[in-house]
Amino acid sequence: MLRGHEADITTCRFPSTAGWVDADGSPMLLSGDADGGVRIWSLYIRRPLAMVAAHTASVLTVHTLGDEHVLTQGRDGLVRIWAARDGNNALI
Repeated sequence: MLRGHEADITTCRFPSTAGWVDADGSPMLLSGDADGGVRIWSLYIRRPLAMVAAHTASVLTVHTLGDEHVLTQGRDGLVRIWAARDGNNALI
């Protein structure tokens, strides 16, 4: 079980590139919730490594862009690209 979201999870996805592994070499998972939050999970420790308030409404989808960015779409009508390491969305 993964604990870290306070709202219902609305989307989750395994990254599409091999660079998305934690320090132990375990795969990672991305998830979004009904409150607009996004988490990047370590499946080894079963805890989020990064959390960001991505949207003001429910997250509809999360995708990886290469090994360093996350694309999110929210019910607030926005699509954002995030730097996975620091949660900065200054790209758009």
